[in-house]
Amino acid sequence: MNHPKGAQAPFFSPLCSPRLRDDALLNSAIQHLESGQYADALVAVENVCRRFPTNSIPAILRAKILQACRPELSPKAWYRAWCCAPENAALQGLMLQAWL
Repeated sequence: MNHPKGAQAPFFSPLCSPRLRDDALLNSAIQHLESGQYADALVAVENVCRRFPTNSIPAILRAKILQACRPELSPKAWYRAWCCAPENAALQGLMLQAWL
């Protein structure tokens, strides 16, 4: 979107559509996790988890972040991820491993 005089409007962001914004947040969370910035990664993924409480992908990423930075919270995070997709046997294994 351009301003009537030709410049790009300052309020416009290419990430205005919700789908692109959620993808960008998940990408940001992965980059922050890989660089060891766990707080930033958790904030980014938590936004997506709250928008889509039944989607397993953000829940799995949240569990991985919590497993890396706060292992005492990872069993509950893996349980929440498993609740999103109980038919996923790999998630059940990860949840049980975190509990043990």
